[in-house]
Amino acid sequence: MEDFGAGNFPVILATMALGLGQNLKQVQCVIHMGRADPASIVQMVGRCGRNGKTGLGILFMEPTRKTGFNNLDDFKEGVVQTDDFRMDALAVTNLCLRVALTVDNKVGHIPLLETDPSYLAEKAQELSLNFPKCTCSNCMPSKANALLNIIRQVNINNFDLILDDPFSFPLESWNHTLMQRPKKKPTKATCMYSDAMAHDLKIHLFKRFEVFYNEMLGQEAEFKAAVFFGMDEAKVIVKSLDQVRNGDCVDITLLATLMGGQMFKGQIEFLVQAFSDWMDTKFYQLQLITEAAHNSFVLLECRCILDAAAAARERNKAATVAKNLAQREEREAEKEVEKAEKAKKKLRIQEEKARIAQEKAAGRQSKAAKNERIKEEKAKLKALAVEARRHKATIAEASKKSEREARLKAKEDARVLAADNLKKKKRAQADSIEAKKVAAQAKRVDCKRHQEDKQACNTLFMSQIQEHRAQLLHRMEDGE
Repeated sequence: MEDFGAGNFPVILATMALGLGQNLKQVQCVIHMGRADPASIVQMVGRCGRNGKTGLGILFMEPTRKTGFNNLDDFKEGVVQTDDFRMDALAVTNLCLRVALTVDNKVGHIPLLETDPSYLAEKAQELSLNFPKCTCSNCMPSKANALLNIIRQVNINNFDLILDDPFSFPLESWNHTLMQRPKKKPTKATCMYSDAMAHDLKIHLFKRFEVFYNEMLGQEAEFKAAVFFGMDEAKVIVKSLDQVRNGDCVDITLLATLMGGQMFKGQIEFLVQAFSDWMDTKFYQLQLITEAAHNSFVLLECRCILDAAAAARERNKAATVAKNLAQREEREAEKEVEKAEKAKKKLRIQEEKARIAQEKAAGRQSKAAKNERIKEEKAKLKALAVEARRHKATIAEASKKSEREARLKAKEDARVLAADNLKKKKRAQADSIEAKKVAAQAKRVDCKRHQEDKQACNTLFMSQIQEHRAQLLHRMEDGE
């Protein structure tokens, strides 16, 4: 840490515990490795830019995470976001990362939609406080891509300039993407020798290495020869013997790889010579003779088996031919029987057709006679129907005539009745008018009599008042 603080090292690799405990103003860029959670990322990326200048935080994300949410459509609203859920949301969200991380610190979720109330509130607060414009990869994607293209050209001297305007720096010729060579598929290890020969070769290689080791270091060496080349290494080499040794050619590189590298000078050459020495041993020669005899025996047995199989095939072929011939004869006999059956069936069908034709002819004659009878009956019925219609028309005409006469009579009766009713109504109206006149005359007489009675009462009442007033005046005079 002291050397990094003094500027002796441009880069430092720190764990979370070490990184979060530092407050170094010269840190300009933080590259976050691993998944973690958004809150931890904010803490770790917050180590850069503590001198007041713009810092750079780089976060690696998987393009596609197995069993994860890799598209906006995979997320459902209203679901509580776990750490993995929030990291997936941070990877796919198209919103401002600065606002998104702030919202996560406040309410514990990464916003995905611009209509998110928390996102809108935080964005409005940043505008009200005149925050500088965000330069994250979501707000300025073209600038972020340009910066990533020349990120290998960044150093302490040009960091601020490249961060401000990455478009002004051309791509250097040496700055190209390094491609990892595809790994070759390992060849399957094979050994053409039998298990006994392979075991003898393993022992031979191990014993020969012991001789080589003792000749080089002596009998009093600190470690045994098996420490550097034991039965396990010999087993690996023998298991891939067909790949290590192809005829007289030996793949030195593969041999060194299988044995774990050359421990001592001349070790590989010694092992190559050990292969040749083993092939000159009596055991190897005897095994070759034994295997040759075994192969001859196997070849002879195979030939016998093939001859027996050929004879069996010939027998099977003859049996098949005989069987096919018998089946053909049987099929021909069946065809003859079937042909005779078809002829009999055809004759029966013809006889049946003749019988059906006779029945149809008889049926047609019977039908013709029946149709003739039906025709005569229809003619009779038609004549009866005409007579019935004529009789019905006569009855209908008489009925219509009687109905017309009845309607005329009813109409005349109604007219006479209406005239009588009109006369009665006029007479009643005249009587009503006369009664009203008499009643009005009586009412006028009653009113006149009532007025006269009222006037008489008023006159009597006035005379009584005057008489009473005179009495009062007289009493008043007497009192005085």
